[in-house]
Amino acid sequence: MRLHLQHIFESVKESLERLQLDYIDVLQCHRFDPDTPIEETMQALHDVVKAGYVRYIGMNSCYAWQCAYLFKFKDNNCLTYLGRSPRHAE
Repeated sequence: MRLHLQHIFESVKESLERLQLDYIDVLQCHRFDPDTPIEETMQALHDVVKAGYVRYIGMNSCYAWQCAYLFKFKDNNCLTYLGRSPRHAE
């Protein structure tokens, strides 16, 4: 999945239409997109929450440094709370 702004909004809107829902309870990203800056992904996730399309956001399967960066960026920019799941052994 591409985690840039346009793709996140398009995917969420298409899912809402297909599922005939007003909002998604939890939008969980399962992998980082190495081609999209983390800052853009975080801002896009925040924006879909603020737009009312999603209630909560989460990220899993990320490395400790990625989680630390996500939380620091979130806190420094007053973005939506981000839930996370630890990376499992492969």
